[in-house]
Amino acid sequence: MFVYKESGKIVTRQELCDKHNMSIPEAPDQETLKALGVQVLVETQKPSPYHTVQVIEKNDGLWREVWKLPAVEIMAREKNRELNIRFAEKMSSIKGQYPHDEIFSWDKQEAEARNGGGSFTRALAEARGLDHEELLKRIIAKADAFAAFSATLIGVRQRLVDEISAASTAEEILAIEWPEDA
Repeated sequence: MFVYKESGKIVTRQELCDKHNMSIPEAPDQETLKALGVQVLVETQKPSPYHTVQVIEKNDGLWREVWKLPAVEIMAREKNRELNIRFAEKMSSIKGQYPHDEIFSWDKQEAEARNGGGSFTRALAEARGLDHEELLKRIIAKADAFAAFSATLIGVRQRLVDEISAASTAEEILAIEWPEDA
């Protein structure tokens, strides 16, 4: 990548070749760069997926990539989207083991199990070859475990959303991360 010295506009080697109708070596010498009115852009690693590049001339005369975060509102929207994706991934670590139609039955299974059983849980126990009372215990245990798991994830996500809302700079929002242990 190169930068026009006059305008600061970024240009690729191919764009220079096309504009000047000539071939330019991968690493052009200073004389070629001067004739084209460009300097090599010193590229730096992008700090995060949210950063965008600005190009400025440094005191030493080199053009370097300088990265900038978007406005707070944009950063908040993007970070919320990231958190929602992370939340969905965590939830699918449990829910992904079951077909959607079975998940839709969980509320009915739990309601019947907590009320001593019903036609759905009796049919389920019979189809599985399990004692009805044993099945009710399993349903309640799984429902309680899922409730605790999902409550933790929901609480973490809501706390992080609150932190995003309270942040006043894009840098503060960037620092908000889903905890590894949640």
